[in-house]
Amino acid sequence: MRIDIVDFLKDVCGELSLSANYVQAKDVYIVHKRGYAVQNFNTEQFYQIPKPERKRLLLGILKRGLTHNLGENNVKDNLFVRSQHGIRIV
Repeated sequence: MRIDIVDFLKDVCGELSLSANYVQAKDVYIVHKRGYAVQNFNTEQFYQIPKPERKRLLLGILKRGLTHNLGENNVKDNLFVRSQHGIRIV
């Protein structure tokens, strides 16, 4: 886990009432709300997103609905992500 990514997730998740986990085996950060995945990214992808756009990206996904980043509306009920997977960040 990178310290700057963890700091970013703590700030954003506290402000937007989200949760975040880190899966070390695949180097994946998972951001979710009430168990539904909102966004996932790895370390390399995080650094490719410009700093001002990182929070705005999450806000856009939340405003459009949780399934915007994940595909069609009909798979919403199948996308429950257990919060036990990985290391809990927030």
